[in-house]
Amino acid sequence: RDQPRSRGLGDVYKRQAGVLLILNKDDLSVLHQATDAKKPFTCLAYSPDGSALACGSEDGVVYLYSALNDSFELLCKCTGHAEAPGGAAAVLHVDFDITGDHLRSNDAAGRLHFHSAIDGSVEQSNLDIRDQEWCVHWALGPTHVQVQASVSLSVCGWVCVGILLA
Repeated sequence: RDQPRSRGLGDVYKRQAGVLLILNKDDLSVLHQATDAKKPFTCLAYSPDGSALACGSEDGVVYLYSALNDSFELLCKCTGHAEAPGGAAAVLHVDFDITGDHLRSNDAAGRLHFHSAIDGSVEQSNLDIRDQEWCVHWALGPTHVQVQASVSLSVCGWVCVGILLA
């Protein structure tokens, strides 16, 4: 009854917003920890070939990491939502096109943005993205969803966990 409570990952990272942990799927050891975001991560998506990981955040930024060789190096930031008129809004969904060269994302303000997955720049022309085929269709339009739990994906022998804290 009076046994000490075990300290899980949620307890360890409770006060750190914007922490992204990459865990080994076999033993849940931490392979990589990223603290690039200023606020909690809200969504994750892998590129079609598994070489990149896009992570949307409540700070209005999509962070793009290399998933090659378990390095998870930050490749670029897609800041279209953070710099949009009306101010930053939480990124809710992120999709890659089938080539892995383009990202689309929507935010809590109902805005849809397109970015280059190469350098994070905002796609200024609809001609650049109008004929793209998308792997999934999550980031389509306005939605009002509050994520309350951890988001996790398992690919290539490791697990990526974005700890979302209130």
